[in-house]
Amino acid sequence: MTDLEKKKTDADLFGGASIGNQVCLLFGCAVCALVGAAILRVSMAHGAGIGGDTVIYLESAWNFAAGRGVGLIQPDDSFRLIPYFPPLYPGVLAVFSAFGVNLTDAAVWINLICFALTVGLLSYAAGRAAGRWYVGTLTGLFLAGSPILIPGYSWAMSEPLANALGLAALWLLIRSIRNEPGRSETFFSIVCAGLAGLTRYSMVIVPAVGFFMIVILSRAPVRRRIGAALIYLVGSMAPVTGWMAYDRARTATTASRSFVERSGMLAEIGRYLGQADAVLQGWLLPESWIAAAGRFGNFLTLLSLALTAIVLIVFFAALTVRLTRAETKPDLRLSLLLTLTTFDLGYAALIGAVSVLTYPPITIGQRMFLPAYLATVLLIALLFGADWIESERRGKVRFALMTIAALTVTAFFGLRGVRIARQNAIAGFAFDAPSWRESDTIAALKTMAGDRTVLISNEETALRLYLERPVWQLKEIYAEAGDPLPKPYRDPDAAGADPARTAILNDGGLLVLFDSFEDQLADIYGADGRRLAAQLTEGLELLFDGDDGRIYRHGASESD
Repeated sequence: MTDLEKKKTDADLFGGASIGNQVCLLFGCAVCALVGAAILRVSMAHGAGIGGDTVIYLESAWNFAAGRGVGLIQPDDSFRLIPYFPPLYPGVLAVFSAFGVNLTDAAVWINLICFALTVGLLSYAAGRAAGRWYVGTLTGLFLAGSPILIPGYSWAMSEPLANALGLAALWLLIRSIRNEPGRSETFFSIVCAGLAGLTRYSMVIVPAVGFFMIVILSRAPVRRRIGAALIYLVGSMAPVTGWMAYDRARTATTASRSFVERSGMLAEIGRYLGQADAVLQGWLLPESWIAAAGRFGNFLTLLSLALTAIVLIVFFAALTVRLTRAETKPDLRLSLLLTLTTFDLGYAALIGAVSVLTYPPITIGQRMFLPAYLATVLLIALLFGADWIESERRGKVRFALMTIAALTVTAFFGLRGVRIARQNAIAGFAFDAPSWRESDTIAALKTMAGDRTVLISNEETALRLYLERPVWQLKEIYAEAGDPLPKPYRDPDAAGADPARTAILNDGGLLVLFDSFEDQLADIYGADGRRLAAQLTEGLELLFDGDDGRIYRHGASESD
């Protein structure tokens, strides 16, 4: 492509517009990124949220920085390779630690930087594709105050980094395809896609989408096109494939997961679809509205189906248009529409497969679907932006109405995001909440547990965080729904090779059961949680009965 052609292309992207339009877009993107970072900082006023998975990340990063490897130290002094997650995020945290930065402070900085970059990139992409700065700016403002993104990006988790890398990979790939050969952009896209997969396993969908986009969007001959797609796929999958091979060699599992044979496959698929439906409803409406829907709940499901139908219709329409114009240079808007819908559908299918076919179960919630949410917001912005721009040509009244609608929706969701950020700043997150910081059970443990005491708990990660020591995790809380209730903990025949049960029976072992144990049992076994907990602890000696938990040991029988 000559310099003259490139300049003409850039001008066409802005509707043949002035440099002023480009400057306004860049300025708007920067403002949106800063506004988003500011709201997110309010949400993390007391630091990034710390939950069970976060503790695994933080402890793995600390061990890596100390030269022990990326993983956890167990109570028997054995080393466990980081479970469930690939290693890049704790590796990045360890780099901050090497420079003397506190790990939780490092997580805050990573979240802020990645959120600002994500908001800036998506608002820029919307503005470029629409050719109007105001489309990009309103998209950025919507994302900056999103009530889905603000809480999702407030945790010390890998999603912010993985999302930023994955989106950057797809954007660079689109630019590469449109500017063929675009070798440098392809290379950096492969790097970003590879690092995204090494940050979060679900991001392996990015190389798959990249493969599909090269095959569909490229104007090269078919053989060269397939060859380039294979190079992209192999190159971007190489890092995570290497890690998974190493993980399997060390642990005999893939990402600490295993495939399971399920008899009620249709029921499992229905369960996943129900969870996905709840996620989509959360994108569209406040939780309080959903809770108050009552008998109108089926109508909310219709909204979820309508959103899914839009994605499917746009995918097939964009694919049809592209296949009928295979010899022409792909339009940026068409390229984005096809990429975003492919990503949405592929990501939902990937998460569904993991949820239905593997063990232990995964949590299907808003944070899990953040990548799909980002893609869907940009998709809707492109569709609405096209009508918005068209209204500009059809009269001032229609344009004004469209503008008011866009501003109203952005303000509605943005104010919700700000309110959530303020609430998070007051209440804290998970293990950082006052209820955990002031736990009398943890306070009692600090005085009761000696250096040689072995701890076993249903909230293993919370104790790892507050006591800074290894803890065995109860396996019962990760059982499958419908499994038979395990035998009491005092039964030596039931211990088998389970280190947690064995530790309960040994001298010096303390079983710490927080009140959440009863709910966990009820969710899995479908019965009264209090009664089930009493059956499991029958015959154990109750040492402490607190406001939020109990501490037992194997000793003289005592009824609780």
